[in-house]
Amino acid sequence: MIKHLRAGSVSKLIVFDLDGVLIDSKGIHFDALNEALESIDSVYTITHEEQENIYEGLPTKLKLNLLHKHKGLPEDNFDFVWQRKQDITSKMFADVKLDKDLIELLKVIKENDISTAVASNSIRKTIIECLNGLGISEFIDHIVSNEDVHNPKPHPEMYWKAMSHFGAICEDTVIFEDSLIGRTAALASGATLASINSRIDLTSKLVLEYLNPKRKKI
Repeated sequence: MIKHLRAGSVSKLIVFDLDGVLIDSKGIHFDALNEALESIDSVYTITHEEQENIYEGLPTKLKLNLLHKHKGLPEDNFDFVWQRKQDITSKMFADVKLDKDLIELLKVIKENDISTAVASNSIRKTIIECLNGLGISEFIDHIVSNEDVHNPKPHPEMYWKAMSHFGAICEDTVIFEDSLIGRTAALASGATLASINSRIDLTSKLVLEYLNPKRKKI
């Protein structure tokens, strides 16, 4: 059971990354992009090592630019691969199941009048599909996708935009992130970074800890 927070003792805004925080969907994006790339030539596909060291957390369009640089992916194929990847991703996200624990956590956050946002390097359509599948759309007040900014993560623009939407200052904002790119953006935004490794780490205990105004800053 998640206890209620004391009124007046919490941060005003929580911003969640999507992949690796609200859902462990990195594998979906990895497989979808590689399937799209294989439609052109398997020589352009990304290995797990390359994903971890180069491509993790980047938006698809930036990945395509890097694939052009590192593997010679023709620019003429960018639009086809991008669209193919989105189509495959949508089909995969159609199988996303309700996350009852996450629903309960977000219910309590909302009952305590804390605003919530999702800021992700994914496109808006993917974010919405994922939130709907998880059953948490009604508990998310605002979305910032890579289509809403000029500079995706690791630039902090996405988080600044989320804070600006609510009129929240960085001292009143907690950001939950899992990737190096996301953490870099969160720290650069000036907000409090809650660093986790996967969806399983996002627990009521952790959220309450970061919302505690007496928590020591690292």
